[in-house]
Amino acid sequence: METVVIIGGGLAGHRAATTLAELCPEQRTVLIHSESGTPYDRPPLSKDFLLGGKRPTLKGSELYGDRVVLRDGTKATLIDPVRRIVHTDIGKPEHYDKLLIATGSRARLFEKSGVDPAQIHYLRTEADALRLRAALAPGRRLAVVGGGFIGLEVSGMARRLGCQTTVIELAPRLLPRSASLSLSEWIATRHAGEGGEFRLNCANLRMSNNSKGEVVLTWNGGSIVADVVLIGIGIGPNAQIAADAGIDTADGIVVNARCETSVAGIYAAGEVTNYPLP
Repeated sequence: METVVIIGGGLAGHRAATTLAELCPEQRTVLIHSESGTPYDRPPLSKDFLLGGKRPTLKGSELYGDRVVLRDGTKATLIDPVRRIVHTDIGKPEHYDKLLIATGSRARLFEKSGVDPAQIHYLRTEADALRLRAALAPGRRLAVVGGGFIGLEVSGMARRLGCQTTVIELAPRLLPRSASLSLSEWIATRHAGEGGEFRLNCANLRMSNNSKGEVVLTWNGGSIVADVVLIGIGIGPNAQIAADAGIDTADGIVVNARCETSVAGIYAAGEVTNYPLP
């Protein structure tokens, strides 16, 4: 029986696993998922989920345990492309005939912080969202570093929870990489109408704790004080496991139009890839 192993429980990995289970029921499909439980939909994490919404399950989740072997709570640590084995952090390797890497992206870290880590949040996983949700109590002051979609979505939800919000952006406008000027202005007006505050052109941002344990954020020409900080400064491809296996990477895993990597029998899909586009 042929075994297909998929590393990564995001949308790409989930769709691949469930589609293979339906199209190729005679083969063994294994999904290695570093988080607990079945894969889920990530976009709602910055929206309704923060307000206490249900876990955003994905269509096809009923196939796990029946048609797809789910190894949740398990991190793939090393790919051996010669022996065709994936090693994991729980010591149980998985042999594959074909391998799909769908490890997605990781949050970019803010490197210039001397703040208590308990006050700093990122939002990429369900665990991140649960931790952030617990911190967004009424009356708390939330500083959002990054005026992109994640930061603005969380800012809007936090205000509905009774928080004061300030978005800090390096660029001269919100959504500088993903929206037109007119759309940026419309979104700024909408958020301001709901009580959201913005600080733009914030170069050389620094963070520290004051004597009260509050977070002081300073930049060229300004400063604010906050209780909670969300870092939303973008994502990068989570391609290290591929690079360690000798697979070609360049701002992601390099693939061809068939999602084949530079190593035979290994494919990649989703955000982690550098896919050829015209």
